[in-house]
Amino acid sequence: MRTQQAGALQVATWLAEHEAVDGVYFPGFDDTGVLAAQMRGPGAMVPIHLPGGYQQVRALIERLRLFTHAVSLGGVDSLVQHPASLTHRPVAAAARPADGLLRL
Repeated sequence: MRTQQAGALQVATWLAEHEAVDGVYFPGFDDTGVLAAQMRGPGAMVPIHLPGGYQQVRALIERLRLFTHAVSLGGVDSLVQHPASLTHRPVAAAARPADGLLRL
């Protein structure tokens, strides 16, 4: 497993056990076999859901020091993205991702 994927697995595992996190949607947690059949690894993106919605997301983003709140342009920088307020902001509210969704 590549270094980025191993690091993502460590972060995803830690977040999955954190009381402030409602869900972690990391492909490396797949136990159905789909990942192994379709990919060489889980990648390094760790999507999480915070139950407090936008207010909790905003509070977390404001405290981050190692991640920048930005859209990824395909680089390898450590970023955090809140799709509902960045990439999906112009999308109709009914089609927008949940306010509590973050991508690391």
